[in-house]
Amino acid sequence: MGYSLARASYRGDRFKKEFPGEKAYRHTLKEENAALSAVAEIVKEGKIKRENLDESLRNLVELHDAGMLECWILISGSDDGIAQNYGRLSQQHRQLLREYLDRYVVHSGVNPAR
Repeated sequence: MGYSLARASYRGDRFKKEFPGEKAYRHTLKEENAALSAVAEIVKEGKIKRENLDESLRNLVELHDAGMLECWILISGSDDGIAQNYGRLSQQHRQLLREYLDRYVVHSGVNPAR
């Protein structure tokens, strides 16, 4: 429900306020981050033991707490609208994207020659 409410706010005036140069609504990285962050916060407020959470919710909370949720969205959960935000994120947060790739995509200790 938190996810849907956050997304719905962007279909109203929030998109126009945050993206005044865009003529038509599109799904954005900022919107998806707000929606998934809302879910992570709701899960954390529920004080459910980590081991009792579904794996996808554990991963979501971990990414949120590590400040890498936008990286995950851009790389793993992107659609055409979100992909348009790649340039901004890659310029402003290049090191964070590298850290995300090192930590979650290309695991350390993996020998690429094998």
